Amino acid sequence: IAATSIALEKESKTLEVLLTMPVSRVTILLSKLLGTFLIVLLGTISFIVGFGIYSLMFAGTMVSISPAPQSSAVSLKLPPIQPSPIFVPILLIAIFVTMIMTTCIGLLVGILGSDVRSAQQLVGAITFPLLMPPFFILLFAPLDSLPTGVKLALLADPFTHLFLAIQNGFIGEIGAAILSLTTMIVFTIILLLLSSLLFMGERLITMRITLRKRAAET
Repeated sequence: IAATSIALEKESKTLEVLLTMPVSRVTILLSKLLGTFLIVLLGTISFIVGFGIYSLMFAGTMVSISPAPQSSAVSLKLPPIQPSPIFVPILLIAIFVTMIMTTCIGLLVGILGSDVRSAQQLVGAITFPLLMPPFFILLFAPLDSLPTGVKLALLADPFTHLFLAIQNGFIGEIGAAILSLTTMIVFTIILLLLSSLLFMGERLITMRITLRKRAAET
């Protein structure tokens, strides 16, 4: 949505007219960000509702372990692992900050893209490689157990800190969770500053990045 809001202005040739209005470019940028921010709030609220329903459905679930069929029927019930009391607040803050960060990525992509389709493709080309590798890697291996090069590469990825914040919040490591959240907030601020810098200059009109394939020559 953030990328489309600016890319559509470029594609329909209304951005030039908008920039001639007696409104500062900062106001225009913040207005587009605010419009997407409302969608972020709705997304966070829907996540809260879904997570609440999920928690109620599986509250008090016990794990049942049965031996081989030929032995006597014995059932061992183990209590589920209980998350830390700070887990839910950390989870909600992490999801909210991640949505804001992704919105800022979309805003920057909208400035760089040449049209709506290119902006949408560019968003996927940027966010997917950043989001999926840390998800799968941290799902099976702790960060500290990874080689130094892989560890540094993951720490440079802002989405890695989303999963680290959730993991640390689950086990009650509030300091580490706050550090991960702070890293995402700093990255979000950097994205906003970069978007503002590009939005202020003439590169906003002239810059064009597209992922469309050129038609094959006949």
